[in-house]
Amino acid sequence: MLSGFTAGLLLAYTGMLGLCLGLERHYRQVWQRAPSLWLRRTLRGAGWLALALSFQACMLVWGSAMGPVGWFGLVSLTGFALVLLLPHAPRLAVWLPAGGGLLWAVFLGAGLWRGEPY
Repeated sequence: MLSGFTAGLLLAYTGMLGLCLGLERHYRQVWQRAPSLWLRRTLRGAGWLALALSFQACMLVWGSAMGPVGWFGLVSLTGFALVLLLPHAPRLAVWLPAGGGLLWAVFLGAGLWRGEPY
């Protein structure tokens, strides 16, 4: 269950980050150059896809009753984290999902995806 929660959180953060970087203002804030139109559209599409996958992960972990509620909570949490990180540490905000991916891989390796006891 912990691994499913981590996957939902990581995908929600990645989705919100993709939507943020799909805007020229935030992309320029991180990389100090303007993105092309193709890149902005790709980032937005990838952001929406990651949010949809995050919703699916939450539905798998919490079921159809609490899954949407948990997903809205995760999206709100990750959006708030981006609001705090982008102005002060924009590169950290971009590289944070890589560290989260390593954490998720550790949870998968520990067998926490299937809800096995610690």
